[in-house]
Amino acid sequence: NPDRVGDVDAILEQYSGREPALFRKLYKKYCKEPGPDTMDGAPTIAREGPNGAADAAAAAAPAEEDHASVRHLLAGTSLEQTAELDEFIRTFKGTDAELAWALRSFCRGAVSSPASGKSQRGIVLEQIAALEAKSASLHAQIATTYGAHSPQRNAASGAALGALVSDAAEANTTTVADRQPLDLAASLRAHAQPTQHERIHSMQVILSRVGLAHLAAKFVEEDLTPELLPTLTGVDLRELGVEPENERRAVLAKLKRLIG
Repeated sequence: NPDRVGDVDAILEQYSGREPALFRKLYKKYCKEPGPDTMDGAPTIAREGPNGAADAAAAAAPAEEDHASVRHLLAGTSLEQTAELDEFIRTFKGTDAELAWALRSFCRGAVSSPASGKSQRGIVLEQIAALEAKSASLHAQIATTYGAHSPQRNAASGAALGALVSDAAEANTTTVADRQPLDLAASLRAHAQPTQHERIHSMQVILSRVGLAHLAAKFVEEDLTPELLPTLTGVDLRELGVEPENERRAVLAKLKRLIG
């Protein structure tokens, strides 16, 4: 729930310098059930539950689930809430694996059962290793999702998005102190005076978000006439409703004026 993002700063301030405690506090606040302890500084986030191996296998879900989680969060995020999310990413002092899980829990309200006894240790260690292996991919996917909303990066070069992913992968090898914020809020503010390319890209992003990606091809530069520019300028992520159905209706209304 993006409305909960506003509480993160207070949590960060209260638990500054105590990363395991911070991680548990975030998990407890944003998830529906008591969350993970830590083991050797890494989150014990996936455990064998009542369904045995089936639950353990579910913990190794495809990275696309994480990517979808981030997309879902961004879909209901306002400009102000995005700024707070940027600050959360920038100031989180845990490892990249902990950050990845915090974001994933944040988006999905993920739940897991407490591990107990030495019988769980081997399973937990395997799951921690799997999480850390996935964190590099998730880090790049988060950067990619942010990059899709960054007109400054996308207008600069057709290869900008690929460079962004490369940068994210490289950043995964740096220390936590070197992590840079992904400033989506600043990028969205650039829409105040967007270029023609940025307007088109913004429309394509909106179409994809509401399940109308097949119409995105209509908005290419050579097909965008000067008469349509004022109308397209008014299409902004901030104008859309939070609820998916409201959002879809808002976009369809705009499309009717544009291509009806």
